Amino acid sequence: MDGFTLLASGYGSIEGPCVDDVGGVYFSDVWNGGVYRVTPDGGVEVAVPKRRGVGGICLHADGGIVVAGRTLARVVDGETEVIVEAEHLAPAANRFSGFNDFGADAAGRVFVGAGRRSADDELEDCELYLVTGEGEAQKVCGGLGLPNGVASSPDGRWLYHADTEARALLVLDLADPAPVPPVTRTLSTAAAPGGPDGLATDVEGGIWMALHGGGCIARFTPDGDLDRTVAVPAGDPLNLCFVGPELTELVVVTQDNAEQPELGGCVFRTSVGVQGREVPKARI
Repeated sequence: MDGFTLLASGYGSIEGPCVDDVGGVYFSDVWNGGVYRVTPDGGVEVAVPKRRGVGGICLHADGGIVVAGRTLARVVDGETEVIVEAEHLAPAANRFSGFNDFGADAAGRVFVGAGRRSADDELEDCELYLVTGEGEAQKVCGGLGLPNGVASSPDGRWLYHADTEARALLVLDLADPAPVPPVTRTLSTAAAPGGPDGLATDVEGGIWMALHGGGCIARFTPDGDLDRTVAVPAGDPLNLCFVGPELTELVVVTQDNAEQPELGGCVFRTSVGVQGREVPKARI
């Protein structure tokens, strides 16, 4: 584990790392349920018990956290308020299977991936939605293989959305005056192993991603060029976020531990030598 500090272990598939205002880090156990928080002193506490399928977590500007799953919901002091659920989505042939990862833009709007499954229970024609308030969900695009991470550029102009199965990032123009920002281009991540999962951006515009099945994290330039890869002590890193007083370290969450398999899903911390962009809070 050279270069990596182990913060927590013993979980299933860990997702949604999110740093709070005092340096705590939220994360979820997708398979086994629950949202947890690594406290600033290194302890681990339960933030939301039992909730399963949480592929993303985001702070809310008015307090609490927003979590994905069967619904997109805000949790404040243990109370859950549903923001968007299946009935608010556009009609589709395939059944809705849950919300996955998501992120907010500078205005506090939330972009969230929606899973769809065919009659054979295969992920098919998944979607990206824009959520602007309670019950307000507008379809941005469909035809996705596995919608995943969401992050925006440091100037707030571009939004990046990972399609893990397609090994690509969709790029949305947030400056476009249309009610739903358009997808203007697609960046391939095929130069790195695995598929892009969780995303984060740095102040230089670099796009960091956990590579599902790739055993590493990677940094791409805004033009889509692979800048570097960093091996992770896991075969399946799933997500990441910048942490620390200057946001110069990364927390990386995984589904496994390659060196000590008995530890299961792990939360690691490492230094990457570049300052991360502060993640916008949701205002929905």
